[in-house]
Amino acid sequence: MRLLARPSGLRYPGWVQRVHCGFGVLALVWVSTAVAPAWAAPAPAPVPAPEPGPEPAIEQADALIHQGAVLGRAGNYAAAIARFKAAQALYPRPIDHCNIGSAYLQAGLLPQAHLALGQCTGDAATELFASKRRAEVLSKLRAGRYAEVAVVVRPAGATVALSAFPPDEKAPGPLALWLAPGSYTVRVSAPGHVAASVELAVPGPPQLVVTLQPEAAPTPSPEPSPWPSPSAVPASSPSPSPALTPRATPSPAAGPESRPRADQPHASGARRRWGKILLYGGLALGAAGGVLHVLAYRSSNRASELEAGSAFEDEFSSFKQLRVATLSLYALGAAGAGTGLYLLATPVHAGRRPEHVALGVAGSF
Repeated sequence: MRLLARPSGLRYPGWVQRVHCGFGVLALVWVSTAVAPAWAAPAPAPVPAPEPGPEPAIEQADALIHQGAVLGRAGNYAAAIARFKAAQALYPRPIDHCNIGSAYLQAGLLPQAHLALGQCTGDAATELFASKRRAEVLSKLRAGRYAEVAVVVRPAGATVALSAFPPDEKAPGPLALWLAPGSYTVRVSAPGHVAASVELAVPGPPQLVVTLQPEAAPTPSPEPSPWPSPSAVPASSPSPSPALTPRATPSPAAGPESRPRADQPHASGARRRWGKILLYGGLALGAAGGVLHVLAYRSSNRASELEAGSAFEDEFSSFKQLRVATLSLYALGAAGAGTGLYLLATPVHAGRRPEHVALGVAGSF
């Protein structure tokens, strides 16, 4: 016989339907706050184009070298050397020594040319150029009134400067100097050592050895004592001083109220973490209950369309199981969400701190 109405066991009470609606709203809010932001990722901000900055130092140095080459071809060797030194100060490269040495060679200043070309290094083409220029300079030096002096410095690599050369023309030792007859001052310096100046006479010994002494470690000055020395205290007759009566106050370790609770930040963080876990878990259980609610509703519809018999009993039994599972999930979800909200909404009460923790003298702090 076909059923004309749904069995009474398939109906939900009114409060259950209201709970269903509440959990449905909470589930939608949770999904919109937790999932929707991941879908709507903001577009990356456009990267502004870099503004044109000042001309790189290497390009400025190349321009100075070009100007020096033009001046050298015009015979203005002093101005050409100044341009080459400016390029070296702006962007140091071994090729600068090659240009300076060539300009000195063309100007006839052979000792300076020999010093600069001795520091000219680079690729194969540069080495070939430097070797030809050095050979030309040595040939002219040996043919002229010049003498070679080997300068040996300790420590090796110390900077050697000569009084006859400009102050910015230096070279690391040991090195060989070609000098005209006369008197010179050789200055040697190195980091962590005391600089030395040695007089040199040409003609004279073919070798000059300069040894630098290490700098003495600075002696720390004694710190002034906060207490005056016995000799600085004026002698006076002793006068009685008032007795100081210490007043004992509660020690910080006297009881549980005398020290702050160090576990309060940790407890507060754990409380919020568990509150979020219970809140989101309750909402998830409520959402799962909503799914079972839909399945139970469909099962009740199918059972209402069946006639009494084994098929109806099976469908009705399935409906009752879904209804029990739905109500259980709703109850667990409500308990979890409520507990989570309670943990998130109620703060952790801090322990009472002591009013005074000090040692008083004669009744004052």
